[in-house]
Amino acid sequence: MERARVLDDPEKTLDIVLGEPVLYARICPSRVMVGRLDRIVELIARKGTVIGIVPLHVRLPAIPEHGFWIFDDDRVNVETIGAELSLTDHNAIEPYRRVFAELSRAALRRQAALRLVARARYQLVPDRTGMEDGNAPTSRT
Repeated sequence: MERARVLDDPEKTLDIVLGEPVLYARICPSRVMVGRLDRIVELIARKGTVIGIVPLHVRLPAIPEHGFWIFDDDRVNVETIGAELSLTDHNAIEPYRRVFAELSRAALRRQAALRLVARARYQLVPDRTGMEDGNAPTSRT
């Protein structure tokens, strides 16, 4: 819930880095994924928001073991499978800042990021892939 509020708050300045595989992960029906990709496009165009996408072909300078959010340099929320952790200790936060900075340097932004999103969106059209929602095409014999 906090993420949604932050993303929708026009007063917030956001710097977001995503891996390109996130654009292709079929975690919901195609029509929902299209909406999610459209939301990324909106955020790229939004003033005060910078979205970078680390392309598949780039060697990762750091491996994020799990998702995390840095809030105002004094708190990191870490998303694990079993819990969401809130870190406030400087020594605990520093590795996340470092990983974010490294991934941010590898990320494509603005028009290049929009091209990556457009390519992923194009792949979601069922008649182009022969698949709907990640299901293998059925044979008609």
